[in-house]
Amino acid sequence: MRKKIASLAAIAIMAGGLGLTTAGTSQAAVPTRASVTSTTAAASVAATSYNLGLTTNQGKYMQCWLNQAGWGSLVVDGQLGNASWKAIQRLLAHSWGYTGAIDGVAGPNTIEALQRLLIWWDYNGRIDGIAGPATELAFSRLANSRASFC
Repeated sequence: MRKKIASLAAIAIMAGGLGLTTAGTSQAAVPTRASVTSTTAAASVAATSYNLGLTTNQGKYMQCWLNQAGWGSLVVDGQLGNASWKAIQRLLAHSWGYTGAIDGVAGPNTIEALQRLLIWWDYNGRIDGIAGPATELAFSRLANSRASFC
């Protein structure tokens, strides 16, 4: 049930490009505002951008790095859309335990693998697939460390 809630929250957040708030226990993630009103909106998740708290410049840093490291051939626009998340998933599958589909959707399995990577950027939260404030902060640190690639 908890994974289903996290999956639904991740879909809602990606569809609206929203941040997360957590309820003290970190058991479930709740979008900061309602964003998914139909199955069609949820199905279009892969086409939306989800920067996971990064600024446009930080998104560009990630895209430049992913391009130069050979994980993708991305348009460097600072918006982490489907192609950017596919590149991130390829990286995570190579070294960080991601075993899901390379589908460009930043769902709970992608976030769990990302959290394992982010330990190197002082992420000390739970590896739970929920992109809360600690995940966003560590992802921001990772992005900033990649500024020299642009």
